[in-house]
Amino acid sequence: MFLDNTASASRTSKLWVDCLIKAVFLIMMYVRAKREGDLPLHLTSVKLMLPYFFAAAHPNYARFFLYYLRSPEKMSESAQEKFLKGEHVMRHVPGVWNAAGSDMFIETTFMRYGHGKKKIIGSTLQP
Repeated sequence: MFLDNTASASRTSKLWVDCLIKAVFLIMMYVRAKREGDLPLHLTSVKLMLPYFFAAAHPNYARFFLYYLRSPEKMSESAQEKFLKGEHVMRHVPGVWNAAGSDMFIETTFMRYGHGKKKIIGSTLQP
């Protein structure tokens, strides 16, 4: 409501609100959903990102996310319940705002061991 009122004040404020502030808030919502493991918020933020992908001439991303938004409908009830509980993300330590997807979790694990005293050799730890 506040942003809409601000955007109606002038053309410049409308440009700032529509092209920057709303997009930044959308990115913040997406990051929050990923970090907290909040699947409904994640799907909502992805749905709100779709027009940006089409407007930026990224049809492949747009098509993938259309498919991605439909994929939870095909999951079993037990899988949906696990996703809603936040079991689709991983954490190095228990807590909030520290969840990561499996790809990022694996990367941070390798980076942590690779920069420690014992370096990574291939995919094993040096004894």
